Amino acid sequence: MSEKIEVGNALRAFQTVIDNGTKTERGYELDGLVADTGFDGYTVTLTDGAVTLTLMFHQTFSVDSPTSRATENFIKRLDVILEKYL
Repeated sequence: MSEKIEVGNALRAFQTVIDNGTKTERGYELDGLVADTGFDGYTVTLTDGAVTLTLMFHQTFSVDSPTSRATENFIKRLDVILEKYL
């Protein structure tokens, strides 16, 4: 499933959440997504509560998801954010 993640799109979605979202204790929130950065500034995360996408240095990433369906829905949510705000 992780092969469907496009790092460039995920990074654009992350920046879109930061730019348009509301700052909360968990990070920046926008349309059901939460974006946050790691302490080192090289790691960023996006989550919808079910799926967590961690983007790391050199365009590597990991996906923590309960099901492939949840991952598919998460990817669709990233696409919707990009279409709506860019």
